[in-house]
Amino acid sequence: MPRLRACRADWAAVNYKLARAGVLGQCHRAGIKTMIWTVDEDQEMRRWLADPRVTVLITSRPADAASMRGNTLLDRRIQNRYCSGMGRTGPAAEATLTVKGRQTRQRIVTAAAELMFEGGVAGTTMEDVRAAAGVSSSQIYHYFTDKEALVRAVIEYQNETIVGGQEPMLARLDTLVGLRAWRDFLVAHQQKLGCRGGCPIGSLGSELAETDPRARAAVAAGFGRWEAGIRRGYQAMHDREELAADPGQLATATLAALQGGLLLAQIRRSTEPLEAALDTVLAHVGSLIVSPAT
Repeated sequence: MPRLRACRADWAAVNYKLARAGVLGQCHRAGIKTMIWTVDEDQEMRRWLADPRVTVLITSRPADAASMRGNTLLDRRIQNRYCSGMGRTGPAAEATLTVKGRQTRQRIVTAAAELMFEGGVAGTTMEDVRAAAGVSSSQIYHYFTDKEALVRAVIEYQNETIVGGQEPMLARLDTLVGLRAWRDFLVAHQQKLGCRGGCPIGSLGSELAETDPRARAAVAAGFGRWEAGIRRGYQAMHDREELAADPGQLATATLAALQGGLLLAQIRRSTEPLEAALDTVLAHVGSLIVSPAT
C-alpha cells in the first residue's frame, strides 16, 4: 500500500484472495479504484459483484457474471479475462507469446505435470513448480493467475501428450491386429513405468471432479477425444459390415475397461488387471466380427 500511495496510483489489480484478506478495504480507504481478478466461481462472483468497493471484476465467465447482475449486455464493470490477457490457457494464449515466452510457459507446465503426476494436485505447490521449472515466481504468475489456471494447463498438456500421442495408433484400430497392437503398447508402457501413477488424465479427474467443475470439464474433453479415436476404428469396421455392434457403446466400454485396468494395475503394481480388462474387451470384439478382418 505505501508503494501505491507513493506512485499516486489511481487503480490497483488485486487477486480475489488478497481482496478477501483486506487489501480491497485498504485500497478503498485510500481512494484507489480496484479490479478484482480472477473470479470464476458463482459464489465469489456474486460476492464481488455485490460489493460497491469493486470497480471492475475480471472473469473468464463474463456472460454469467452479467446475468447475475440481471443485465442482458455486459457493462464496463465486468471484464473478460481472456481479452485482458491475464491467466489465459490453451493454444490461443500461446499464439500471443514470443518463442521464448512459449518455451518458458511450456517448461512451467511440463514441470507442474510431472510433479502432479507424482504427488497429486494437492501435494504440489506453486513453489514446488517454480523450483522444478527453474523460473521465478513472477514468471509463473505472468502466465498463470493462480494454481487453478496452471492445473487447467496441465490437463490440456496431458490430454495432448497422452491422447494426441496415441492418435497415430488410434487411427489403426479398425482391425483386430491394430487393436491388439494398441493393447500391447498400453501394457508395455505400464511395465516400463512399474505400474506407477496410473492414467495421468484419470488421476487428475478423480482428484478434481468434485471440487473444480472447469477442471472436470477439461478432463471430460480429454476422455471424449480418446473415446472418439477408439470409436472411429469400430465405426470403420461397422461401415465395412465387419462388426455387428454399436461402435459408440463399444468405444465407451473399451475406454472404461482401460481406465479400470490402469487403476487396478497401479494399486496392485502389476499389469495383470490391465491385460485381463483389455483382453476381455478384445475377445468380445472378436466375437462380434462377422467377416474376417484384415
